[in-house]
Amino acid sequence: MKTIRQCCLLVFVLFGPSFSSATTVYSLDFSTLVKLSESVVLARVTKVSTDGIQKPRQIVTVVELDVKECLMGECATSLTLRQVGGQHRFSDGLFTQKVVGMPHFQTGERVLLFLERTDTDRLVVTGLAQGKFTVLGEGDDAALIRSLHGLNMLPAKGKFKSDLRHQLDMPTRLDVLRIQLTQLQPVLDIRPVRIDGEGTKP
Repeated sequence: MKTIRQCCLLVFVLFGPSFSSATTVYSLDFSTLVKLSESVVLARVTKVSTDGIQKPRQIVTVVELDVKECLMGECATSLTLRQVGGQHRFSDGLFTQKVVGMPHFQTGERVLLFLERTDTDRLVVTGLAQGKFTVLGEGDDAALIRSLHGLNMLPAKGKFKSDLRHQLDMPTRLDVLRIQLTQLQPVLDIRPVRIDGEGTKP
């Protein structure tokens, strides 16, 4: 999928101690998040680390996850995400690089992620921070929250705008999200159909 580059209209990559810019993106409703994503997973963050490249200087945050449940698509039991930005100590000091609007992860955090595949065959969070939910609680009625700080949201258009008939509110509980995913995914009817002697359905 090529959607991550298309839905993010303007991305700021910044070095330094303070940031005030925003990334402009199309606002994705729940139906569009599902449509653009290859998979949806419920997972636990097991490790967050960074890699640093000296020339040209770049910082990559590496997020390792233990996948607890696959809610849509095909999922592995473990997952590693790599995203630009983070804090890393180079030989000449500690540096911070930030892509405004990227999702943030903490070790031990329980998360629900909408994932899309890039041109380079990597899985990334769909729509930057829009596709990452923190799960508060362990039960099926656990609360879902998102942090959209740093995103300047524009009204969706084109393929980023869902059909009015299929628009659903963004779920705030895990059990509600499960129901809404089921409503949006097509059901394959494999029941046998009797055909008469003329080769047509009765």
